[in-house]
Amino acid sequence: MSSTSTGLEIDFQFDAESIFRPLEVYMTAMHLMVELARRPWEQALFAMIADHIDGFNVVIMFLNPQAPSEAKQLLICHCVLALWRAVILMTDGVMFCKLRAIIKVRSFELGALNMSPINTIAGSVNETSRNALDSGDETAMNNSDDAVSFDRGRLVDPDNFLFVIEYLWYGKSMRSKDISLAFLGAIATAAPHDRNSECEKLETVSPEGNCIVVVDQVGTTGTRLTYYYAVRALQLAYDQIFVRQKRWGDLLLMLRFNDRSFGEIRVLKGVGKETGTAPV
Repeated sequence: MSSTSTGLEIDFQFDAESIFRPLEVYMTAMHLMVELARRPWEQALFAMIADHIDGFNVVIMFLNPQAPSEAKQLLICHCVLALWRAVILMTDGVMFCKLRAIIKVRSFELGALNMSPINTIAGSVNETSRNALDSGDETAMNNSDDAVSFDRGRLVDPDNFLFVIEYLWYGKSMRSKDISLAFLGAIATAAPHDRNSECEKLETVSPEGNCIVVVDQVGTTGTRLTYYYAVRALQLAYDQIFVRQKRWGDLLLMLRFNDRSFGEIRVLKGVGKETGTAPV
């Protein structure tokens, strides 16, 4: 864990009067985690950052009230850890509801994390707004143990047509929450690294050990797998494969750039032990 996280204290306050669906929290948190992962790990967060997905009721927001001249600042690393801990607490307590968390270092208040219903946010939010992929139905977050169909397909990054992901379903089903937490943890684990540095290998395990995500660089020539593309692949796979298809199981992702393989992601069913790796 980075030294900048030493002494980090987070005081969580939950309000059960405003309830969210698990998918709203997992997917919005994942998109915000991607935005955080694209920024330097020890960079100060000035003012705020927020995320909301069209069709969902939750807004997740970090606020930094410190003036730019202040020596003590809310950093990106603090936000990553606070978001991860918040989602874990919600999952463990099955309390997906309105949340306010005060973020401190050695008792000094740096800023806050808020999860609020969209209709309680005054005015327009400077947010990263996205479509809900027609996945607002709670069935998108099923916990079925039924077998997943054996299938394959491909998707193209809408922001870069040279980046293509080919995927192959292995056939074993998993709970949606285990895949969601493993993916969120993988993105959080990537966050301390420069987005343009090579990602030779990244591995995370969901907190209960039921899902393993392994990212590997492949190939010796051409484009190298960077943390930017690793994180982008995780986000696209979660949104466009798991959520859109409403299928939750083990999966092989083959990453190609300009028709050359440069990375591979395996989503595997774990043994169920509580050996999940904490991010960063």
